[in-house]
Amino acid sequence: MAKIIVVYSNNDFKKMLRSRNILIIATVCLSCIMAQDGWSPPEIISNTIYGATYPSAAVDQLGRIHCVWQDAITPLSLDEFHIFYRILEEGEWSEIEILTDTLSEYNYPNIFIDSQNNPHVVWWDFNGPNSLDIYYRYFDGDEWSTIMNVSESNTNISATPSVVVDTEGTVYIAWHQLIGVNGHAFLRSWHPDSGWSEIMEFAHPDPNVTSNNYPKIRIDSNDDLHMVWSIIKQLEGRDYLTSIVYQKRYQGSWLEPQQIMPDSISTDGLADLAIDHLGRLHFALRLDIPNPPTGAVSDIYSISSVDGETFSSPVNATHFDAVVSDTLDIFARYPWITADSSKLYIGFQYKERGFFHHPPEDAFFVWSSDGEWQKPHNLTPEFEQWAGSPRAVVDLDGNIHIFWAAAYDIYHSVHPEFTTLGVVRSESNLPHESFYLFPAFPNPFNPSTTIAYELPEQSDVSLTVYDISGRTVSTLVNETMQPGNYEAMWNGSDVTGKSVSTGVYFARLEAGEFSSVVKMVYLR
Repeated sequence: MAKIIVVYSNNDFKKMLRSRNILIIATVCLSCIMAQDGWSPPEIISNTIYGATYPSAAVDQLGRIHCVWQDAITPLSLDEFHIFYRILEEGEWSEIEILTDTLSEYNYPNIFIDSQNNPHVVWWDFNGPNSLDIYYRYFDGDEWSTIMNVSESNTNISATPSVVVDTEGTVYIAWHQLIGVNGHAFLRSWHPDSGWSEIMEFAHPDPNVTSNNYPKIRIDSNDDLHMVWSIIKQLEGRDYLTSIVYQKRYQGSWLEPQQIMPDSISTDGLADLAIDHLGRLHFALRLDIPNPPTGAVSDIYSISSVDGETFSSPVNATHFDAVVSDTLDIFARYPWITADSSKLYIGFQYKERGFFHHPPEDAFFVWSSDGEWQKPHNLTPEFEQWAGSPRAVVDLDGNIHIFWAAAYDIYHSVHPEFTTLGVVRSESNLPHESFYLFPAFPNPFNPSTTIAYELPEQSDVSLTVYDISGRTVSTLVNETMQPGNYEAMWNGSDVTGKSVSTGVYFARLEAGEFSSVVKMVYLR
């Protein structure tokens, strides 16, 4: 079983505070196929001061859940916030820690757990009256580091950071920066031994692109990096098209950026990316569908790719167009997407368009079963407090831990048996008909990992494990095989059956003239 942690937040919280709109009515919703009464009663985990919002959660290899959020210090304060942190281990919450050392307007914390089970946290904050910068802090196993300014933008606006860490301990942070009226996508890396790299800018080469916005960075089990961001194209003298771009760093070199949708399809520019245990890419984004005479229906769509080069057509994951009337306008936005070993999940915010918070936005969760998206469902229709967009991560055991922000607090709920979702695999979604070696999963691992591969034709196949010096450690496959999908397990032992030492190992697949290598990290 795999655990799912879903996080709810509200992107308009400060606007609400400024409007002093104290009467807030909202609904937290989550699509699930299990009975709604399977969830535990919500518990407050924030011990809020005055305004807990924007939770972010991650799971380490020990099964612990790490959660960060933003909270105000004084009633209805707009500029006195801290970033808070807490761990759930074996059903018990740790004491709350404050990660920031001065009061300011901290925003949107994002957390990543490295291969040593240490948390890395990024956020954005003011660095002067007209400047927002990206800040970073990590735990080294003994203590928290000092707070570091990542973007050093001085007079520009930097926001929406995301962070990943590779198995060598190099940290990668991506963020959006507004320079003048145009958006820019930036990336910077840091290592304890070498310090900060130069700032790298990502941009689509099309000369009609005027802005590169809201990048998100992900990392796979081979330490290859994956970036997704939105672009705005100016055609016929005006900005009118927003699309999504993907770029991959493969074996240390960045490949060319690719626009994953044609110019005939436009999105709102906020996309998310998940990588499943086989290394397949899954994107979530919003598309607006015309709905005369009222305007448009905003549905959330998924796009998938096996190799990062060929992308499926958008698949409607929400189908609000099937229930909307001619006099109603539906608004779905802010999607996230999460994948575990066999399932795919999308969460998003939803509302009927109207005056701010009237009606309120709801949070939905939808899942894919056998490549088909199910109908979104309401998890807690009786919950009548303000809430925002859900998030999810997958842990080790299969219980679902739900986190959301509602009426100044962070809530937590658990469902013990979320096991009925189907496998995400669809030929239309996964356009791949060639030799392919997938990343090992799990990775890092102990006691065993699985290596999957695809053969489009009969081949003489060998799958061999090597250590970092090139010495053969174990031969997992050495035979003639028919076309198909295969998996091989390595339990961390050598040819004599003895367990290997902690370290980096490589699995090489050779099939005819095809050859490919994946990296694995064994932990004892």
